[in-house]
Amino acid sequence: MHIPKTGGKSFRKILDSQYQSDRVCFMSRIEILERLNDGQVDLSGLGSRKVLHGHFRFNEIAQYVRDNNLKMITWFRNPIDRVISNHRFFIKRLQDDDSTHNEVHRLNIHRKNESLLTYAEMNENRNVICQFLDGTNLKEFFYLGFLEDYSRDILELGSKLGWNVGRIPHEHSNEAFKNSIGQPTAEEIEALRELNRDDIMMYNDALRLKESGFYLKESTSIRSSPKTKIPASILALHIPKTAGQSFRAILRKVYRKNFHHLNRGGILRGESSLNELFAPSAQVVQGHLYFSDVKHILGHETKIIAWLRDPVERVISNYFFKISNDRNYDPENPEKMLYKDINEFIQDPLNINLMSRYLEGLELTEIFFVGFQEDFQADLQTLSEKLDWPEYSISEIPEKNVSADLEYLNGSIPNKVLQMIKELNSKDVELYQKALKLKATGLWR
Repeated sequence: MHIPKTGGKSFRKILDSQYQSDRVCFMSRIEILERLNDGQVDLSGLGSRKVLHGHFRFNEIAQYVRDNNLKMITWFRNPIDRVISNHRFFIKRLQDDDSTHNEVHRLNIHRKNESLLTYAEMNENRNVICQFLDGTNLKEFFYLGFLEDYSRDILELGSKLGWNVGRIPHEHSNEAFKNSIGQPTAEEIEALRELNRDDIMMYNDALRLKESGFYLKESTSIRSSPKTKIPASILALHIPKTAGQSFRAILRKVYRKNFHHLNRGGILRGESSLNELFAPSAQVVQGHLYFSDVKHILGHETKIIAWLRDPVERVISNYFFKISNDRNYDPENPEKMLYKDINEFIQDPLNINLMSRYLEGLELTEIFFVGFQEDFQADLQTLSEKLDWPEYSISEIPEKNVSADLEYLNGSIPNKVLQMIKELNSKDVELYQKALKLKATGLWR
C-alpha cells in the first residue's frame, strides 16, 4: 500500500528488479478509483500476478487481502515531512509543462500557487497515513518500513523475502525545486503538527512496534537470535573507513582463535547469522554491526570499542572505496555504475550519519574505548595498555584497505560538496566533536 510521498516510486523499482514483469501489477490512484465497486476495488482478472502495488486504501482492498492471505507492506515517513513533500510535489506537477497534465491536474490548475497551509488544511490532505490505513491494525502488516531508514529497511525486508538486493534506487528527489519555494516557517510546522496529530500518533506507534523487532519475526534477520547472552568480552563495532581492517589484524594477532569476525551484510543476505556469536570461541568480536543489532544479546561485562573519524573525510574515503570496488566502474558510462558521481553517493540515505547510526542507543560514556583514526597509532597504544596486550602486538601496525583519496587530498573535490557532506552528516559532526571533548578529559585512558 503506497502512502503518497513515502518512497513508493523507489520501492516500485525494487519490486521491478525482484519479480518478473508479468508477476507484478501496479495501479495508479485513477485506475483504483475506476475499479471501485461498492467500496471495494475489483481485482478480478489479476491471473498469476504475485505482487500488487498502488495507492490503495486498506478499506478498499480489505476483503481481497484477507481472502487471499496477502502479505501487507507499507512505508511510513515523518508526517510533517510527508505533508511538505506532498505539497511540493503537487505544486510542481501543476507548474510543469501542460503536456504532462492529466485530467485531475487540469481541474486543479488554478491551485498552482497554493500555499502550504491552504493545501494542508484540506480534509483530504490531513492525517493521510491514517486515512490509508483505516480499518487495519499495524500488527497485521508483514513489514513496515520507514523512509528515514529506507536503505537499511529494504535490506531487512529483502532478507525476509529472500531478495538479492543490489543498488537501492531513490526517486523523486528534486532539490532545485525544493529550494526554489523555500522552507516552511516554525509557525507553519506547528500548524502542520496540529492538523496531523493522528498521523503523528500512528507514526510513533509504528516506530515503537518496529523497534521491538515485531516485523523481523520468523525471518533470517539480524534480530532473530536467542535471548541468551553472547560470551564475548570485547565487541568492536567497525564503522566503515575508520581503520577497521587494520584494527582487525591487530585483534586477530592478539587473540588468535578467540577472535571472531562477523558482518551485518552477510547476516542480511543469509550468508551468516548472529548465532555464530554464541560459539564459546567468540571471545573477541569485530564487524560491521550496529549496536542496535546486538544490544539485546550483550552481556553486562562486554567491553565495547569503536573508532571514529572526521565525518567529511570518512564519507569521502568511503566513496573512493566504493567506486574502486565497483565492478561496473566506467566514467564514460556512469548509468551502469553503483553511483554515477560523488553527489549521488553522499545523498544516498545509506551513506548519511553512518557513525551515529552504528552507535545509536549507546552513550559515548558507556563505551569502553573510543579511538580516532587520525590518531590511530597513539590511540592503539593507549588501548593496548588498558587491555594489557603483549608489547609485540602493536610493534608493526598494518595498513589495510587504504583507499586512493588523493583526489580529495589534492583539493579537487569542490568546497560546496565538502560543505554539503558536512550539512548532511550534522549528527556525525556533533558526535565526533563530543567524542573529541570526552577524549580530552581522559575518559578513555
